Amino acid sequence: MILEDVDYYLGLAQELLDYSKGDISLNFRAVQLSTWLHNLTDHMTENLAEADIRFTMNVNFVRDVIMDEARVRRAVLNLLTNAASAMPRSGDLTIVTDETDGLWRLSVTDTGPGIPADLRSNVFEPFGTLVRGSETGLSLAIAKEVVEGHGGSLTFETRTSGEVEDQESGTTFQIEIPVTPD
Repeated sequence: MILEDVDYYLGLAQELLDYSKGDISLNFRAVQLSTWLHNLTDHMTENLAEADIRFTMNVNFVRDVIMDEARVRRAVLNLLTNAASAMPRSGDLTIVTDETDGLWRLSVTDTGPGIPADLRSNVFEPFGTLVRGSETGLSLAIAKEVVEGHGGSLTFETRTSGEVEDQESGTTFQIEIPVTPD
């Protein structure tokens, strides 16, 4: 786990350097999505439980995909970290994978307060931050660039308390990437 964390932080530093130069290169390889996702989230469950965050994963897509494993890992970890940070006093965090029309989709949903309407247009802007204590304000901008580098998209839906009648607040970020990118 320590070696994984060291690799994560070295990769993050390289990603910041690449992003600042406008040059994120990708190293594609075949990855078994469900195994990769379980490995990614296994070490998080204890920390989430300590924060009284109920974690659920629903893996409906289990085939191999072609992706830059390290870059997508950091993008997904950014989404998970932001979601957990949005729920400092408990909540639900859910990951769902599925596939449609040659795209695999990964959704990260939280039951946090939602993103205020005045911040929504800047969600993917560099140095903008939605999370208190965020180090750089680059995590979502970099995640979007990585996903788009795979020929995919990163989108979100959000609602604040009382914004949509009969629906609680929360946010869902959704990654869609071709199963086999060009």
